[in-house]
Amino acid sequence: MQIQKREIYRFINNYFKEIDDISEFHLNFFLKHKIQTIDLNMLILHKFIFQAFNFLKTNTGLYFSTFLNKLAKDTKSLIEYLDSFEKQTKIINNIFENKFLKNLPEYVLLKTKIEQNNKLLHTTSANIASLETQIKFFNPKNKEDETELKRLKGRLVDAIHYNAKAKDNISAYTIELNKIKKSLRELFFEEFSKAQNSYISKLKLVINTKLYYFNKEMWREANRSKKTLSYLEELGIRHIDLNIYIHNYLKHIDIARSQNYEEYSKIETILKELNE
Repeated sequence: MQIQKREIYRFINNYFKEIDDISEFHLNFFLKHKIQTIDLNMLILHKFIFQAFNFLKTNTGLYFSTFLNKLAKDTKSLIEYLDSFEKQTKIINNIFENKFLKNLPEYVLLKTKIEQNNKLLHTTSANIASLETQIKFFNPKNKEDETELKRLKGRLVDAIHYNAKAKDNISAYTIELNKIKKSLRELFFEEFSKAQNSYISKLKLVINTKLYYFNKEMWREANRSKKTLSYLEELGIRHIDLNIYIHNYLKHIDIARSQNYEEYSKIETILKELNE
């Protein structure tokens, strides 16, 4: 059991290694360049931020800096990775059944034994049917025929013996298999869920930080652009930021009656925190 527990921890460490390496790379970059991490849930706003980014490029003719375009691409890539990873880890039971157990030595050995005995069961069942048919229609006419009949009956006894043994083995190995699954399931789910929350939170911290600075730099560049200011002037606006952009975007939506009321409420909360 102790060995199997170690296998759980080893599997979980390997499973989350890539996402941890990605998070550590960016967190070390922040540390090296003295960039403060931002613990605001900017992910709630990410669709609006990228909508605004594309809107400003398309409608104002603004050419953002190479730095901002690179930051946009990098941040978007991380969000897509996070979304994909969360989908992959959504159903823990599938990971337990199809990835962990299928690579657990004891489990694999039992599965192999069950498969071998299933083949033996199939072979002996076919032999029994064949031998019973031969014996049923065998009509001995001399001593040689009687000897042959005796040999066929001996083969039938052996086939029945091995058939019964195969059934017993399948039953016993299946019980052992289920014991392993039952004994490890709870611990696996508990440890996997803890790791899942930890590593995903770590990557979200990276993404939230990048979104925060991406958003900040985007509006700084926009409000310094003559093209953007000229466009805004025609709309009677002197300055624009995410707060103004989102409220303008949502002004035609009856938020109180909207099916996305809770989401809009969260957006309002983050905007207030962002502007504090």
